[in-house]
Order: sequence, then C-alpha cells, then structure tokens
Amino acid sequence: MKIFALLFLFLLSSCGNYLTSDEVMQSWAGKNIDEVIKVWGIPDDEKHIAGKKYFYWESRDTLTEAGSLDNYGSIYNYGGANLNYNQTTFVNPSITREMICKKYFEVDKNNIVISWNVKGNGCSRYEHINLVNPNYLNAKQQPK
Repeated sequence: MKIFALLFLFLLSSCGNYLTSDEVMQSWAGKNIDEVIKVWGIPDDEKHIAGKKYFYWESRDTLTEAGSLDNYGSIYNYGGANLNYNQTTFVNPSITREMICKKYFEVDKNNIVISWNVKGNGCSRYEHINLVNPNYLNAKQQPK
C-alpha cells in the first residue's frame, strides 16, 4: 500500500511541471520575440510571407510500434481417437512513424508576438513549464 501512496504522490508532484500547449504559447502574446528566443533557443527557421514575419521551432522524433506474432490454432478430431493440431502464425511487422511538431510565432513590425500556432502529429497537449514566459508564471502565482 505504501508503494501506491508513493507513486500517487510522485505523479501528483510531477503534474505541476506542465501547462497546456495553449497556455504556454499564449504566455508569449504581446512579448518581444527576443524574449522567446532567450527561453526557447534559436529558432529553426524565420520566414517572411506576404509582409508577415514568422519564427519557427520544430521537433522531430520517431515512434516505433512493436510488431507481433499472432498464432491461431485448430484441433481436428478424426474418428474420435486421433487429434491433429494445425497452427497458423501471422507476423505483424513493427511500424516506425516520424513524429513532427512545428510551433511558430507571428510578430509585428516591432517584433512583438501577435499570434501563434502549433501543428503536427508529434505535438503534445501539454508542455513543460521551462517553455513558458517566466513573467506569466510569476503573475499566475500572485494572489488575487
């Protein structure tokens, strides 16, 4: 029972280190992109499209789903005394997928974040708090 209590406390304590992706991205709205770069590091790309400026961060990973062997067998009774067993094996190969997550901020002419987006099959609903605007966390912890 003590093990379950310790596991529960560990899981509960680790929940405080994550915020939703929306919350993390929104925390940078109205801030200079240089502040984002100080926390996130150098962006993977910067693009100018139709008079708008975007900064991109991209993460890539691979996910391998293990394959399996499925055995199917049948027992046949011939004449009541002889039993035969037939087995068929199906092989399901492992599958490897590339997981990509692209996060970008759009900035205005003064490099102030005005919008953001997160796209990809490798994006999580939650982000570690090390990606959030530190001032956002401080404001959130202030009593109301």
